[in-house]
Amino acid sequence: MTEERNNYVLFFGCAIIFILLLVLLLGYSSTQAKGSRDPDPQNGVIDLTAWDFDKDGFIKLNGEWQFYWHKLLTLEELTDQSLKTDAMAYVPSIWNEHMVQGENLPGFGYATYHLKVKNAPLLKKLAFKITSMGTAYRLYVNDKLIAYNGVVTSDAKSFKPDYRYRTASFMPPEKDFDIIVQVSNFTYARGGIWEPLYLGTSQQIKDLKRAGIFKNTFLLGALIIMALHYLIVYCFHQREKIFLFFIFLCIAMASRTLLFNGYILYWIFPYVKYALIILISYLTIYWGPVVFLLTIQELFPQETNGKLVTFFSVLAGIFTLCTVASPIRIYTKYIYLVESIVVITLCYCLWIITKAALQKKTDAHILLLGSLILFFAIVHDILYLNYYVDTGLGEMASFGFFLFLFFQSFVITSRFSHAENKNFLTVK
Repeated sequence: MTEERNNYVLFFGCAIIFILLLVLLLGYSSTQAKGSRDPDPQNGVIDLTAWDFDKDGFIKLNGEWQFYWHKLLTLEELTDQSLKTDAMAYVPSIWNEHMVQGENLPGFGYATYHLKVKNAPLLKKLAFKITSMGTAYRLYVNDKLIAYNGVVTSDAKSFKPDYRYRTASFMPPEKDFDIIVQVSNFTYARGGIWEPLYLGTSQQIKDLKRAGIFKNTFLLGALIIMALHYLIVYCFHQREKIFLFFIFLCIAMASRTLLFNGYILYWIFPYVKYALIILISYLTIYWGPVVFLLTIQELFPQETNGKLVTFFSVLAGIFTLCTVASPIRIYTKYIYLVESIVVITLCYCLWIITKAALQKKTDAHILLLGSLILFFAIVHDILYLNYYVDTGLGEMASFGFFLFLFFQSFVITSRFSHAENKNFLTVK
């Protein structure tokens, strides 16, 4: 009893330290996140009169931009008084949600976003942080090209998508200037400026970029180390399937961490193709929850319905075959269906663990806590990626999974120390 008590004290002490570390890490990465006092673009205009970048920090250009559908416009063309705005598009969002002439826009097409900046600071170098858009863009300040991704065209033949994160600095030409973003998409099911644009001083944007790289590098390294740890355990100690499941989950979450930070991705793989990025992203969505369910089944077989596990596995297999056999524009249409299945699968996992905890199965309460953290992190990401919430934290699934693995590591260590037979991982 004394040894078991000491194990629990050690575990919860380490848990508190880890959680505090991650909170500090997240706080660092989201410093100066957008608050309610930030100036918001309204009717295609943002006024910076009351904003001091040095004191108030950077801003997200979230708000109403002028939107011109099926037009790639220059500054000279935008000054034409006879030109009419097709819509006021909220940024960030997908243009499929916008209506022009009473109809929702398709995913494929091209458009110009326009924002007038008023009373910007002079003689101060500013910069943009641009994550990704759907799926090629050119960004101008007045008539000067500041940043671009892929090849923007009005036809599918010469169009080329890309997924590189950019930072770009510039000197404001005058206190009033125009931000023009030309976007085209002929590959993905959705298009538009679908992630925030950040504007701040050159140093602030460098710090923001550095914070993102630091956070994701830390997480990527931790997940790789965990995967290697489970691989060593599997090869030299216990050849249990559950370790293979953990290795897959670590690799899947490490891949997503890498994919959703374009700075690190292209530094490690400078020639990676856009199609491969999207394919890996979707395959991890399909199989991550299923492998997680298989892991839970290994831990709590009596509480798990084998037929449901087979159903979810077959479903993931069908999605995989359809994804591999079809172009990006087809399989990306069904992301909302896939997200719904992900939530259902995770809810079933929570139900299994909750049932095991109520029956006082070994370590079920610890797994329940870790699984709740993972579940809420994934739900946060789904809401964030569909523009329902903006916490300033970005994607949290990788961190949620990292915390779950930390809790799970304690469970496996505990079962190692109390193992009496080959099947020590199965709860009796």
